[in-house]
Parts: sequence; structure tokens; C-alpha cells
Amino acid sequence: MLAKREVDVLIVGAGPVGLFAALSLVEQGVGVKIVDKHWRTHTHSYALALHPETLRLMDEWGLAQALIDNGHVVKKLGFYDGADHKADVDLAELKSAFPYVIVVPQSSLEWALESRLQQRGVEVLWNHEVTDFKLAGGRAVAEVTRYDKQSLGYPIARTDWVAAEQFQIVATHIVGADGYHSRVRRQLGIDCLTFGDVQFFSVMEFSARGNLAPEPRVVIDEKSTNVLWPMRGELYRWTFQIDEPSQHNPTIERLTELARDRAPWFAPEAPSVVWSSIVRFEHRLAPRFAEPNAWLAGDAAHLTGPVGVQSMNIGIREAHDVARRITEILRGANSEELVASYNAERAREWGRLLGRDGEVTLQQGADDWMGRHRHEILTCLPGSGDELEQMLNQIGMTLA
Repeated sequence: MLAKREVDVLIVGAGPVGLFAALSLVEQGVGVKIVDKHWRTHTHSYALALHPETLRLMDEWGLAQALIDNGHVVKKLGFYDGADHKADVDLAELKSAFPYVIVVPQSSLEWALESRLQQRGVEVLWNHEVTDFKLAGGRAVAEVTRYDKQSLGYPIARTDWVAAEQFQIVATHIVGADGYHSRVRRQLGIDCLTFGDVQFFSVMEFSARGNLAPEPRVVIDEKSTNVLWPMRGELYRWTFQIDEPSQHNPTIERLTELARDRAPWFAPEAPSVVWSSIVRFEHRLAPRFAEPNAWLAGDAAHLTGPVGVQSMNIGIREAHDVARRITEILRGANSEELVASYNAERAREWGRLLGRDGEVTLQQGADDWMGRHRHEILTCLPGSGDELEQMLNQIGMTLA
């Protein structure tokens, strides 16, 4: 018989979405446990672009200013067709308490969230994996395995992760914020729908002297979508769309070659690649995001291209929304109605973003180039909801 631990909400996944869901629940007086199968330390902290709405949500719990102080402020986004400058989005014109985007290391965001959880008495259970769960009797019953490092082998020792403890967590609700390969989603029997072809991106962060570009620059041609992000100090990141993983070559020569072909204005001084990765993306969407006592948020339920960082930012908003709904249910609200409206709202927003239920149209006088690339442009904008509509209007486009 496995030992049991009981809690209001079990959150699976301790990335930005899961941590924010946990904090949003704790701040409303709801008991949580949050588990993640990974060891928390990463060799590289990928830089994230936090949308204006994300900063507003962070500000609710007093975290926005610290993120702003530790990040790089972006107030404009440029669109290019090779050497030709096509349009600008002026974020400073947004009707928002935070009319800009912050580029910040993922570690800074996660540290801020985890530190606040610790202040509230909540510790993340790292190296804990949900190996199975079921919904029964209005509760989620999850089987959890804790892993420890153990030295094995003689005479040459090696270190492996081994199961050290198994127990159950019984929760009124379970939240799947466990990413692309979500265990929670799969246990619920939900298969994501895919749209379009798989896309590959060669990501290279590099240092260079001088101010290469004060704002992010999105470069779109007939074959690819690419973006140059300025980061803090003399760090920058190119994300190039490529046809297949074998085309990823993390050298300054390859970076210069790709940029010369796609962005002739790119002229770095003494560049040096400091980190790189090959990233696989596809447009995916879960047909439902919730059922009684179980919820999905973030990449567990959707995925889109990396340029506008929409999936993670909208995932944080979903985490906030899920926390609000769970809190209302625990206080006596109608669970069936709140689950149904969450599913409907998520389907409506992502249907528009992925081009299933909406259409981007050109306003009179807009550049034809914008029309040819309207679907790519939609996923490149660092916003959602009303802020996304405002950005589109600035460049002569409307999301119907």
C-alpha cells in the first residue's frame, strides 16, 4: 500500500507555466503540490520574451519590476524582406500598463516564481515523476516516483538516477503544465491535432561589439521566417528557419552565411557564438483543455512557432485563468460551467491564432508583401488578445 499525501491541487511541470499556476493558486489560499521529473539545474538558460500582458500578470504578485530590472526592454519590432524594411510595430503605443516586451533568461523568471513560492511555504518536488494517475470520485489520484542519484558499477563508477520512493498524491484537481510530451494530456486520452509541416530552427546566441539592432528584427522571405533578438549587454540571438536538422552548424561562419543571405544589413563586429541549439516546432492544438478535475495549460495543450513566443506567454495567462477557475470551484462554483467555458475560450483563441477559425485580412493601402506573409506575421507578434489586435492594426492588418 503506497503512502498517500493529500492536497487541493497537484501541478505537474515546474516550468514558467506550472510555477505561475502554483503561485496564482497559493496567493488565493489554495493548497498545492508541484512536481517535476527533471533536476532543476540547466546548463543554459534560454532567453524568453515576456509579453505586456505577461508582465501585468506578474505584477499582480509583485514580480514584474524585478524581471524588468534584470531584462532587456524592447519597445519596437521591425519586419524585413531581406534588405527591405517593410513595417514597424511600436509597442510603446499599446494601451497597456507595460507597453514593451522584456527579454529575460528563463532562469530569472523561474527563480523569481520559485522564490515567491518558497516564501509562501511551497517547495517544488524536483526529481519527482507522475507515472500514472486516474480520475475517480471527484479526485485525481496520482502515483509519484522520487528519483535519487546513485553511484553504480565497479571498478569504473557511473552515476544513474534510480527510484528511491513511491507514493500517491490525492488532489481535488490536477493541472498538466508538463510540456510537449505531457503525461497528463496522454493519460486523459487527448491527442493533439497538428497543422502544417514540421519546422526546424537553428538558434545561435552570440556576442558582438556595437549596437547591431536596438529592436528585434523579423526577416521573412518565401522560404523562411527568421528573427534577430537583442539581449542584455552585447548578447544577441539569431533564430533561422532551416529545412532539416543537418543544416544546423553552430559556427560563426554559418551564422554569417545565413544572415548574409537573408539579412544583408547584418554586419556584426567581432562576433562569437556562445550557445546554440536545433529546435523542432509544429503547430499543434489539443481538442480540449479541461475536463472535471483536470486541466491543461501551455505547451501541454498547444505549440506554435518560436518567433513571437506566443505559446509560453499565453500559457502563463492560461495558468492564471485555471487558478481562478479552480479557486472558484473549491469555493462552490459550478464546475461543469467553468470547465466548458475554459474549453470554449481556449478553442476560440487558438483557432484564430492557428488560422483554423479566423483570417488575417489587409486594410486598405497595406503592402501586398504583408498580405502574402500574413500567417507568418501573425505568429511573430509578441502579443495576444487585445494587444495582438493593436499590433496588427499598426501594420494595416485585422484578425477577423
